[in-house]
Amino acid sequence: AATWPAAVRRMRRALLEMRIRGVKTNVPFLLNVLEHPDFVKGDVTTSFIGDNPSLLSIGKSAWDVMHFQSSQDKVFRVERNLRYLANVAVNGHPSSLGADASKLDKVRTTYIPKPDVARKEPGPWRKILREEGPEALAKAVRASPSLLVTDTTWRDAHQSLLATRVRTSDIARVARETQDALGKSAFSVEMWGGATFDVCLRFLHECPWARLEQLRELAPDIPFQMLL
Repeated sequence: AATWPAAVRRMRRALLEMRIRGVKTNVPFLLNVLEHPDFVKGDVTTSFIGDNPSLLSIGKSAWDVMHFQSSQDKVFRVERNLRYLANVAVNGHPSSLGADASKLDKVRTTYIPKPDVARKEPGPWRKILREEGPEALAKAVRASPSLLVTDTTWRDAHQSLLATRVRTSDIARVARETQDALGKSAFSVEMWGGATFDVCLRFLHECPWARLEQLRELAPDIPFQMLL
């Protein structure tokens, strides 16, 4: 973030949206730190935690204790809801719960228009890779004076939240707009990995290689990355 207050807000949001299963975490403690007025002002020293033992009082947290991060049970409950929604989106409503497939087309749908995104000038990275090769790209990356950012929305984001269940057709609807919105601000887009390959074949019943080809056609000007 460009400013300290913005960094605090973004970190707080990231922690509130984090979901870790099976083990207790220090997320509530960190949220207490981020809510402390001295920390928000940036007026802290190495004795900050020792001088404020209340930070360790998770049961009396300064942040909203009604939030799902206030207990591990609530964390797991939210995740179960997300997994159910992802399963329904991919596999349809289960007949075991009384769903009637013949009536699904009668459910009202809401049309969400595509965002009107002004196309930004793309970065030079994809062009360097295609015209000069991987060695030239690696050299250009090392020589870059600025931080290079990889957007992970198309892979890691929905792997973490929806078990990689976002379909190729769903990503394709926003592929061109994503590239246009990112422009020079992103070095690459991470959009493929082992989980992508596995889920495409086992659950989505689609070709993972076709995903590469389709998204590349829609977003030709930005490098793609995969997680190995």
